[in-house]
Amino acid sequence: MIPGTTQRLTIEQSPERVQAALPRVVEGWGGTLTETPDGTRLEVPVLAGLRRGRMQGVLRLGPAPSGCEAVFTVQDVAMELNLAACAILLLSAIGAVTSMAWPWFPRLLPAVPLGLVLAVGGWLLIAARLRTAGPEELLAALRAASAESDGASHTIGDDARE
Repeated sequence: MIPGTTQRLTIEQSPERVQAALPRVVEGWGGTLTETPDGTRLEVPVLAGLRRGRMQGVLRLGPAPSGCEAVFTVQDVAMELNLAACAILLLSAIGAVTSMAWPWFPRLLPAVPLGLVLAVGGWLLIAARLRTAGPEELLAALRAASAESDGASHTIGDDARE
């Protein structure tokens, strides 16, 4: 998500169908879109591990031999660190060091169970749930939304009613 980078994706649908699905995708991401002469300007929230923020860019849809080519150019990215998650990971690291250092510092032996719980808890709470949501995922969501039949979403419960 570096300003100036470009992501390309070929979508096996017509440009009109992709354009029709775009507002639904951007709304689902919690973003906004504005039509401009050089393409559609998007502002969407993004995630990158422990960082989160907003990304602005221009999406251009054009015809391709196998459907539509979506080209997203990142113009601006504003990210901030998730301080709460960093604090939990720091506490987890302290627990891990405590669990590993007791052979050299025997007084730490009573704290080893707590250290293990902190270390594993931090991993399960934060590190195992880190996600990334950027331009690649946005274009993949656009591909999936444009492939849905007649713009209606299909859920597992719909199969039981048919």
